[in-house]
Amino acid sequence: MQNNSQGHRDRVDPKIAPSHEEPNSRGLRAEAPMVDEAAPAEVMKAFTAGVVTDCMRLYVRKDPSPDGEVVTIIDCLSKVMVDMEGSTDEFYKVCTASGAEGFCMRKYIALKR
Repeated sequence: MQNNSQGHRDRVDPKIAPSHEEPNSRGLRAEAPMVDEAAPAEVMKAFTAGVVTDCMRLYVRKDPSPDGEVVTIIDCLSKVMVDMEGSTDEFYKVCTASGAEGFCMRKYIALKR
């Protein structure tokens, strides 16, 4: 004789789940929340791709100062994203491929056009 209690538990009770929302295997709705697709494009407008040039290793500093604390060191030809709005006359505000954020001297970053 089979035990039907397992099969009975897995059935969806129409009183619990409305007919327009089908639950997935865990009883959760399979729809994602709405996302404002315009927001990422607006955020990315201030960022420009760059690459480390004219030095073997470049310090990423916490502050836009030659004496600022070093957050990390990146190698020549490393790719970075440059925040143009957060940059100064002498330093670019950057985000490295590993996610480190800080400031690098402008003269060592070539911007992609």
